[in-house]
Amino acid sequence: MDDKGLHLVFLTVRAIEAVAKPAMYVLLARYAYFSIEALAGKKTDASFVLNYIFASGGDHWLPWVVSFFAMLYGSAQHVLRKRKTAYFSKRISDLELRIDPSRTSSELLPTGETNPKDRGL
Repeated sequence: MDDKGLHLVFLTVRAIEAVAKPAMYVLLARYAYFSIEALAGKKTDASFVLNYIFASGGDHWLPWVVSFFAMLYGSAQHVLRKRKTAYFSKRISDLELRIDPSRTSSELLPTGETNPKDRGL
């Protein structure tokens, strides 16, 4: 496929993307509206679950404990991912330079984050 064909494919995908994103938001709003309309004025199991979680008395601490530990686990995974990325970043840079010695750096931080200079901070 020549450059004109690739450019046409690129423009087609961009046009579909430009239409699909707003359409997705409209559909989400529509489904949210219908969900609220269907539940309006009716007693549902959802109200029972919310009453259970937010009840002032009783032994309803389990969901909060599970949520707390889930947040701790997520935070630990975030830190470990950054640490592992930093661990491998030097090796990957060396391998990329072996393949192409004239390669320029993306100037990402060793953890894979965007350089603060690039964000204007």
